[in-house]
Amino acid sequence: MKFHLILAVFLSSAALFGDVVLEKRLNYRIVLPDNAARVQKTAAEELKNYLEKMYTEPIRLNGKTPASLTFLIGFPAEAIRAGFTTLPALGDYPGEFGVFTRNDCILLSGTDDRDIDPWALSGRTGTLLGVYYFLEKYAGAAFFAPGPKGEKLPLNPPLALPPEDLPKPAYDIRGFVVHNDTLPRTDLLRFYKQRLCSVPLWAAPNLNYQTLNRWDKRFAERPGLFALFGGKRVNKSYPYHVPCLSNPEVFEIITTDILAEIRRRGDVHTVRVLGSDAPIQPCECENCRKSADGSDYVYTFVNRVAKAVRQAYPEMNFYTQEKGNSYNHPPKGVTLEPHFTAAVETGYPYRKDYSGNIPLFEAWKKAGARTVIRGYPRLPAMKDYLICNQGEIVQMLREMKDKTNGMLVSDGSMYRFKVHYACCVLTNSIQAKALFNPDLDLDREVRNFCDLAYPGAGKEMAEFYSVMQKIRGEHSDWINPLTGQYSAQNLDKPAELLEAAAKKVTDKYWFQPVYDNFMRLRADAEKFRARTAEFNKVMERYRELPETIVVPLLPETAGRYSFDRYGQKLPLFPRMAYATDFQKSEVRFAADSQYLYVELFAQEENIKSLQTKYTPHEKTSSVFSDDCFEVMFAHSDKNAPYLQIGVHSGTRFQILEQMGSGFREITLPINCGSWTNMQDKTWKILLEIPLREIRKYCPDGKGRIAVFRYRPGTDGRESQSSGIVAEGGPSNHVLKYYRKLEIPSGKRSFFERIF
Repeated sequence: MKFHLILAVFLSSAALFGDVVLEKRLNYRIVLPDNAARVQKTAAEELKNYLEKMYTEPIRLNGKTPASLTFLIGFPAEAIRAGFTTLPALGDYPGEFGVFTRNDCILLSGTDDRDIDPWALSGRTGTLLGVYYFLEKYAGAAFFAPGPKGEKLPLNPPLALPPEDLPKPAYDIRGFVVHNDTLPRTDLLRFYKQRLCSVPLWAAPNLNYQTLNRWDKRFAERPGLFALFGGKRVNKSYPYHVPCLSNPEVFEIITTDILAEIRRRGDVHTVRVLGSDAPIQPCECENCRKSADGSDYVYTFVNRVAKAVRQAYPEMNFYTQEKGNSYNHPPKGVTLEPHFTAAVETGYPYRKDYSGNIPLFEAWKKAGARTVIRGYPRLPAMKDYLICNQGEIVQMLREMKDKTNGMLVSDGSMYRFKVHYACCVLTNSIQAKALFNPDLDLDREVRNFCDLAYPGAGKEMAEFYSVMQKIRGEHSDWINPLTGQYSAQNLDKPAELLEAAAKKVTDKYWFQPVYDNFMRLRADAEKFRARTAEFNKVMERYRELPETIVVPLLPETAGRYSFDRYGQKLPLFPRMAYATDFQKSEVRFAADSQYLYVELFAQEENIKSLQTKYTPHEKTSSVFSDDCFEVMFAHSDKNAPYLQIGVHSGTRFQILEQMGSGFREITLPINCGSWTNMQDKTWKILLEIPLREIRKYCPDGKGRIAVFRYRPGTDGRESQSSGIVAEGGPSNHVLKYYRKLEIPSGKRSFFERIF
């Protein structure tokens, strides 16, 4: 009788203060404001539902069983009566939520964006996160995967709470991908919140303004708005997809379009201008060429648009990104508008050393912008195969702590949605936890997950994930994994562990999809076992290549042209194991006092299929997409510009000067000759390059050099890439792997001219 009387008193006091009692059960009740926002109502409902599942007896708090325990959600008026009068303001919370205790009352409050959908992937829902934080940390609930099969709830756990718990997450932006068709959307969204994910509105653009494929009618009517390339106005795919940014009318049209869309929709909070993940080649008109580089060209324009839009909407956020060497650093001599966010790539997961990208994050921060990590956690070459990179995720987030605001992309980004979420749930869960606290104990977290998801086989599965992480090593995710990290030879050990786990696991709900995915992967890898073994033997010879290429000098009278006698011959090695016979290539070097001679030789089984589409008159095509060789000359200093010469079998060549931000096409007095032998199925190129041009990039003839061949996958051929540099994945621009170059001084050679 006394117990019910006390409850009645508390119920009447809640009513007196205008609060709402959502639940009264056992010895507890849940109170929220009478004008509670959607997030607060949802948080109270979630607390109600979980407490009903977890408690069949009165709840104990801090060593005693109170007659009436009150959970206060948000900040109902009753919180004042309960003694919560000295709390920090919501804006002063180090994170988005807090858990507070006074006597027999527990307050769960947080920062919630106005009118936000509680289950939205972006926007602050601190009160809801606070409920899940309380349930897991203090009530002992375990949310390890989406849905009822991803929870483990204790029965009648006692509560032990401090007066105040205000956690400070390491990152403001915490997210992962939840697009998947194998589980209910509601379960995925709940798991996202249970893992305390939060993406502020300023990091989630909801107006993406592009011109690609959207200005076609304007081009037909007014081609003068578009960028100039090779003397022609162009409206094509990237990198030639952006109009002339120095044209005042282009600025007016884009700004007017954005303002009209903001007014029409009424819900726009963050604008992304020219928002495609693609390089941009600057217009070649006189005014556009005044920009120092691609970064100044792109970001100065975006900032002008932001400034104009903010005249009407001062609180509008703006979002942009960098794109490799095309545009990456803040614009020089320009003050960025407020509320500016830049997405910057770290190179994760295919680059293991993130230090090279940190200065870019710091430059944007110094310019006044927030930053978010962007990347491609699942690249096309990885198809639907299992990715176990939990260690890489934690390593990166430890290195990037305090250098960026966070990350929201994750494995799942390129999943075909029918692949079961079980195949990425561990990595996504670890990512969310590491975004909150990157100093977590990774081994313990993985083992805890495995014990919960794979009961009876936790030990074997934790070891399985550890081995799968280790075999990734330095392999690139851009190339076929079946010939590298996921070679049949590498998969033998994890297969044994998975089979052992299959015999022990007592609930296969989360196990079976992983098992099935891995076995499909292993079956595919078996097809490459022999090819991979052959490739490994070939690469033993690769290690015999000299680290420094010392170019031999031609004698003063060399007779007829012949590198067979004088040139240094080096084979090009495959960048990976291929499914079909590897097409061999060679390069020879020789020099005299004025020229470097580079002879390039290629075997081609399908010689009639050679692709030579590029011509200098068509600026929107590229020699690098044809059957071509690339010769690169670089300074020993990795930050200096370097030279890239591409040439296809039709002797057309394209010369680029690669810089820290973008590149520019240049012309050099290079002579080129070619020969094709249909009977022997070979083609050959001879380049005559003035040494005075090479010395601009390799002073005194010393620097770095690389040679690559690209064979496109046309007419049924397999795409192949080879080089005197085989490291660096598919990229030809990882200068640290280039070989050292020395070109001694010599006399002029008077061999019979062929040009």
